[in-house]
Amino acid sequence: MTTGVDPALAERLAAINAGTRERATEIGDSVRAKAQEIAEESERMREAAARHSADLDRQVEERKEAQNNQWARPQERDTTMRFGDEEEPEAAPPPQPAPRAAAPVPHPAAEPRRGRHARRQVEDEEDFSTTNWLD
Repeated sequence: MTTGVDPALAERLAAINAGTRERATEIGDSVRAKAQEIAEESERMREAAARHSADLDRQVEERKEAQNNQWARPQERDTTMRFGDEEEPEAAPPPQPAPRAAAPVPHPAAEPRRGRHARRQVEDEEDFSTTNWLD
């Protein structure tokens, strides 16, 4: 058995191990740098969110104060445009008492029967749906 290792292979193995360690150190350094960068960005975002939240709280307080200030509150007034002489509104008549006894409702059988498609008599003069305009 041979216990000796070829010196060229041993050198090559040592070079590969050294390169691997160097690459692992570079990767570790870049990971640590990126983690630091992310932590700093996260802190900046947290501070910006805190400032924004404080600004929104301040705006809410200003609105509450404005609602309590009678001079800053919008006036509740009639904005109707009026042209010409202004008329006084008429007083509403007093409500009439309801009739005591209602008129009896006629039974449907009491009405004269019509054909299935017969037209009813129109009593409204402005109902033009039954007017024949071609005559």
